[in-house]
Amino acid sequence: MSQEADSISGQEEESVWRFVQFYITVPFPMAFPENHYFAVWREEVLDWMPIPIGRLALFLPDQFAEQVAAHGRSNFVFLHFVRYPIDHPSPYDRSLAVDKLADFSTYPAPLRPLFGDPIHDERDIARIDSYETIIKAATCMIDDGTGNVGKMLHEAFDRCLDELALIVEAYYQTAKEIRPGFVTRASVIPMVPAVVFDPVTDTKEVKHIMAGSNFPLSPAVPKELEPKQIQEIFDRVELDKRGEPYAIVRRWQRIARRAYLLEGNYALAVVGCHTAGEVFFDALLLRMAWEEITFWPNPTLTREDVVKWFSYPHSLRWRLCNLYHPRLKGSWDCGTTGNPIHTWIETVAGLRNKVVHGGYQPTQREANDALVALDDVETYVEQLIGRLSNVQRYTFAIFMMLGPVGLKHQQAYTKNIRSKIEGESSNWQQSFRDFRRWVIDQLP
Repeated sequence: MSQEADSISGQEEESVWRFVQFYITVPFPMAFPENHYFAVWREEVLDWMPIPIGRLALFLPDQFAEQVAAHGRSNFVFLHFVRYPIDHPSPYDRSLAVDKLADFSTYPAPLRPLFGDPIHDERDIARIDSYETIIKAATCMIDDGTGNVGKMLHEAFDRCLDELALIVEAYYQTAKEIRPGFVTRASVIPMVPAVVFDPVTDTKEVKHIMAGSNFPLSPAVPKELEPKQIQEIFDRVELDKRGEPYAIVRRWQRIARRAYLLEGNYALAVVGCHTAGEVFFDALLLRMAWEEITFWPNPTLTREDVVKWFSYPHSLRWRLCNLYHPRLKGSWDCGTTGNPIHTWIETVAGLRNKVVHGGYQPTQREANDALVALDDVETYVEQLIGRLSNVQRYTFAIFMMLGPVGLKHQQAYTKNIRSKIEGESSNWQQSFRDFRRWVIDQLP
């Protein structure tokens, strides 16, 4: 190896990364003046600061380098907003297309070939100039004693995202602009460039950090639906119209997953998880109550009792820990660590209360844990209620929850169960809908 190569290698080995600047994109215009910046001073105190202005100016704008030097040993987050010009199809073009297609439908059929297809043959492509926003976010690298550069990079990135998220929210409230989404690891591009800088050796290097794994979530052009999928859409519409629980549960699950994966809105993801779970649990309880009142001989439960279950001071936790276990065989256990029901209460219900009542902003990990807990408890409860002993006791209620496919999967759709359901002469499904509506109408 040459002497020059040895010198370069030695310089690289001696480089100590003190600063980093991330290049973050957001897919919407933010109307700050071009090259506007925010400087945020942090509580962290660094023993290797301050750095001479001349060295800082090699990495930061002169004006901001002076401020950093003036603040002594304080850490900072510097956010520099840059406009990235783009052009995209104008909404007017889409409006013109549907107007043309509507007019085309009024033409006599023999004349239509003379005019051509207004969508494919006569497209007027109108484009408008706009811009997206790039944020250059700079901060200090803080070593916790391990010297782990990757760990320092990710902690620095999270600091920048935290400060940027606050500014974006304040921008939305000030500018009354609804397009800006939530700025989190889930909403930025997955691989974020990071320029690290050693002010002593004046060395810079481009690195990358993996912000998330959500992009691309789906192809630009979706795969065309198969006939069985189209039929499934109609089936789901009918379930939704009838108010079946899974239609509502799936809707809230979609809200939660979209908030988590696309928007990075972890608070909404947690609230969506909780709502989906509460709808699921309450749907089961309401159906069991209806079956007791409707089919059981000499029932002691009344409709008024059911209304009290869902009224103050009774909470979801109270219902989960008091009303299900006496009715169902198996381990319905809300108090034992490791039981999915207990996990859901502690992970989802507890976190939701912090979000709703305390304004708490959950982390990505907490929101992900909530989604996992929801999936786990739904699977667990379906397996529990699908036991033949429970199906025999609450045949109609569990049939409404699981359907014939779910019961067959649990090997609980026996000949006797099928005969009981098919042989019932009353319109029991309408009976339940009337019961549910009555209970809902009585709730305060």
